[in-house]
Amino acid sequence: MRLLDKGLVKFDYQFPLYNFFFPAQTHNCYAPDKSQFSEIMAGANQSARSRALYFHVPFCEAICSFCPFTRGLYKSADDIDRYTQALIREIEYKAQMIDLKAVPVRAIFFGGGTPSLLSPRNIQDIGEALHRHFDMSEVKEFSFEFNVTSVTEARARALADIGVTHARFGLQTVDSEWRQLFNLDPDIGKIERAVEQLRAHFGHVLCDILYGMNGSNEHQTLADIDKAVAMGVSNVDIYPINNAATSVKLHKQIRARSTEVMPAMPSST
Repeated sequence: MRLLDKGLVKFDYQFPLYNFFFPAQTHNCYAPDKSQFSEIMAGANQSARSRALYFHVPFCEAICSFCPFTRGLYKSADDIDRYTQALIREIEYKAQMIDLKAVPVRAIFFGGGTPSLLSPRNIQDIGEALHRHFDMSEVKEFSFEFNVTSVTEARARALADIGVTHARFGLQTVDSEWRQLFNLDPDIGKIERAVEQLRAHFGHVLCDILYGMNGSNEHQTLADIDKAVAMGVSNVDIYPINNAATSVKLHKQIRARSTEVMPAMPSST
């Protein structure tokens, strides 16, 4: 749907949004034993005609106040190296249970967190494991999330070499006040330079934009979209902010601006 052709829908309520975490953030979650897990994995090939893979890299150099996903502060490259090896061991462990190449992979997504904290060596090692254990001959989209502060030529080249097709980053908004509230880098010029670097290596460069913040309106959303288009991105994904999962600090900052935080769920009346 072309947003401007169809017009804008008034955003005056919050509809339900759901986030699923792994590992489950509860002590009562069900954990199958090895034999049960083997049975689950054995059924994964029976009716599937294609496969999608998701890899989560839960490290961030700064914690964005709007983000609902599992992540923690980046402390050292050693942590990233150990996590990389854990991901590869997980692939190898599952490859012992079923023939992962029996079903072709159509889509791969690296999210977080900040996957672009992976070093070029980490990227190469994961890429080798993917190509060794999965049928990658039918991949249509291989997406990788960047933070613009960690975009480098070496990382971009390594990702292109392993087959990444879509580079993604979170623009969220260009409004300076909201970027400060979200704990985002205020330097828009840095984003523009990063987009230029990414476009040199990937045919698709995409950004995320948030809308529905307290006190914002359609003019701000359109200004954000216009800026993204001017930067040269190929696609823009637009998401409503999830007030059920944003940080307590952000809620306090919003109230300090004399603006009520919108409810997380729509009113039943």
